Amino acid sequence: MANVSVEAVNGAQKVCKEAIQDLNSAARKLDECYKAAGQNWKDEKYKQLGGIVNDCIRALRLPINELFECNGKLEEIEQVLRLYDETNF
Repeated sequence: MANVSVEAVNGAQKVCKEAIQDLNSAARKLDECYKAAGQNWKDEKYKQLGGIVNDCIRALRLPINELFECNGKLEEIEQVLRLYDETNF
């Protein structure tokens, strides 16, 4: 028998939102660092690094859509739990 509370669901939603923010922030910072390096360093190695950086940025952003979907499902669960809590038996 499972027991899920609205508070637990809210906690999971918070974790999803924080993970989305952290992944976006890490991708943005990585891109900014790469561009900053490019102010003084623009040769073939810089271009090669750019490909690696872009791969890393894509990898960081890959789970974001899944986290948004997860958060949406958690919102549905929260609504069902609230409705259940409001129902008097």
